[in-house]
Amino acid sequence: MTLDPRDFRQAGQAALHDEGLRIALSRLKTHFALGRARAVERYGKSEWEALREQGRAIRDYALANLDTLLEQFESAVIARGGQVHWARDAKEAREIVLRIL
Repeated sequence: MTLDPRDFRQAGQAALHDEGLRIALSRLKTHFALGRARAVERYGKSEWEALREQGRAIRDYALANLDTLLEQFESAVIARGGQVHWARDAKEAREIVLRIL
């Protein structure tokens, strides 16, 4: 699904009236904060911060080496009999999915 930026205002208005979305976003505010507080309590503030830093380092590594990691992933999938499809953009990805279906 491709949205034209000119449709943003109309789509935003529709989203504001989507009751399911409103409930989900409301829960997100409370549940996220509660879950985070529980995790900090469970691990302790210093260990929590260390885990956050470790997560950040993993993310940064993955992004910096994404090309190599994706090629390794493809090799592992093929070695197990799977198939990987590469797409240049969202449109091409949708076309691939439709062909598979």
